[in-house]
Amino acid sequence: MNDIPIDLLRTFLTLVETTSFTRTGELMGRSQPAISHQIKRLEDLIGTQLYIKESSLIKITADGDILASYARECLKIQDSVKRVFHRGVVDRKRLIRIGASMDFSHVICANIIRNLPLNFEVDKVDIIIDRNVEIVNQFVSGDIDIAIVCDSFLPKVEAYKVWDSEIVWIAGTNTIINKENSISLFLNTSCQSVKEKALGALEKEGIDFQLDFTTTACNVIFNAVKKYPSISGMHKHSLLKEWDGQIKVLSDTHLPVMPNDFCSLLVSKRFQKPAYSDLVNIFVKSVGGLLADEMQAVA
Repeated sequence: MNDIPIDLLRTFLTLVETTSFTRTGELMGRSQPAISHQIKRLEDLIGTQLYIKESSLIKITADGDILASYARECLKIQDSVKRVFHRGVVDRKRLIRIGASMDFSHVICANIIRNLPLNFEVDKVDIIIDRNVEIVNQFVSGDIDIAIVCDSFLPKVEAYKVWDSEIVWIAGTNTIINKENSISLFLNTSCQSVKEKALGALEKEGIDFQLDFTTTACNVIFNAVKKYPSISGMHKHSLLKEWDGQIKVLSDTHLPVMPNDFCSLLVSKRFQKPAYSDLVNIFVKSVGGLLADEMQAVA
């Protein structure tokens, strides 16, 4: 077997999270055909099928899951080596390392980068999209300067600003929920707090349910609940406008109300200095603007 280019692994992991060639291309800055070509090349190198397509849903195969676990370790090692041996170069440049949980990936890419101050000189902007706990761990270790996370079950880290976030039940627009029957539950396990609060709320009310499907990507949940009679719990702010007409918020089905979560803006000490105040304010306004209708600032 020939060596596997690290770029192919990074593209594959992005596809695992998004389950969309188009969305993967947007995040990687490449066209959809280019992403398809990379995945095909990776399959040829590995010698196995990494995904199957069921209607509009991309499902990673068992071999694909195995490769994804190794790929994550490979990328962590590569990123660690780059941080160690390029720390001196990075320190001399104006580098911003931005981390965001998957709930906020669309905010980071669409709003914050576009609104960087014109007078703020930067050589490079690194954007890291990962699970909440991984983003916090990288922030604590000093590998991320500014982070936006959403999970009250995370290790305690002093936040620059905190918002109260509503968690809602969702289902496909044609799904009818009857508490007298067993409910099929789909959950995004990348956000531990939503998982715990959804399970806890149903168990506390004694509602009969079955956890039938888990994933680490919001888009997969969207496609799954749209296609199958099921429910899921999500942060209200993570519901995309393009889901309108296909996904509904279940507000009148007598399902238990889940406790609110917390969304936190984490800012390293270096970026809390006056020279960076304009940049930090962009984050506060971008997140606050997105969440204005669903959230109320509490700190």
